[in-house]
Amino acid sequence: TEQGTFKALRVPAKWAIRRLAQYLTRTHIPDLNSGLRAFRRDVALQYVHLLPQGFSCVTTMTMTFLANGYSVKYVPIEYSKRAGVLGCPPARAMTEVDMTAKIIDGKAIAAELRVKVGAEVKRLTSQHGVTPGLAVVLAGNNPASESYVGSKAKATKEAGMNSFDHRLPETVSQADLLALVKKLNADPAVHGILVQLPLPKQIDAQVVLDAIDPKKDVDGFHPVNVGRLASGLSALVPCTPLGCVMLAKTVHPSLAGLDAVVIGRSNIVGKPVTQLLLAENATVTITHSKTRDLPAVCRRADLLVAAIGRPEYVRGEWIR
Repeated sequence: TEQGTFKALRVPAKWAIRRLAQYLTRTHIPDLNSGLRAFRRDVALQYVHLLPQGFSCVTTMTMTFLANGYSVKYVPIEYSKRAGVLGCPPARAMTEVDMTAKIIDGKAIAAELRVKVGAEVKRLTSQHGVTPGLAVVLAGNNPASESYVGSKAKATKEAGMNSFDHRLPETVSQADLLALVKKLNADPAVHGILVQLPLPKQIDAQVVLDAIDPKKDVDGFHPVNVGRLASGLSALVPCTPLGCVMLAKTVHPSLAGLDAVVIGRSNIVGKPVTQLLLAENATVTITHSKTRDLPAVCRRADLLVAAIGRPEYVRGEWIR
């Protein structure tokens, strides 16, 4: 209903967390889906909230409402280990606790991470006399790439690392770019190399990425790092998929056993995030443009990663 009032359930405790979410999804959420857009950001939904001895709330439900801009009101229920059941307390004893679902604050998490990186840089410099150096190579004058490279250089310097900026013209030859990569591979002051994509049309990007020393391949695009990641070995990992997993774990610290669906199979995000989720012991389905009934596949997911670069492609009714 628009008020989102759900009836109380009594179910065996060993099923409770998983089955309650599934039950509500099957019996209630389909009725709400038709109204998700109409009431977007205007309706507070209310449902039973589980907090027995540290159990989390029905996370999948919260994520559904969050994705559609709703605030969420939780009503706590009682839990009895001896009885092994979850139950709703008498109406006179029930106290409503108003809480609002919040978007993951990526900026705050990034700020914390930068502080940690800065501390490690100081430790490395003081204990070993080594200051990490990142070389960024930009070919051409793509405005988005220029902005991205500028932000990387700024973040590198703020963390106390050395930043080496190499700007090449749009007309640069592949041979000249490869010569620069070879020079950076041999430079002991450079510990990481990042060649900004896309490259001008006359250059084969894969040839250039293959030329980077795998130990300095901070983008994680070299075949050696791709293969090591797929094999479950330590590797340099692309930053976007790693960030996705880090953000997901701020909501659900353990991803083990979750059904994860990844939309997109690119080498930059889709494939590596799949490998990272497998390493977290999630059960992963990777989807793409040829996947049949993508909305139905998405509705099975405990964790859904949209890695296709299209805003608002995933609709609210796709999320259980």
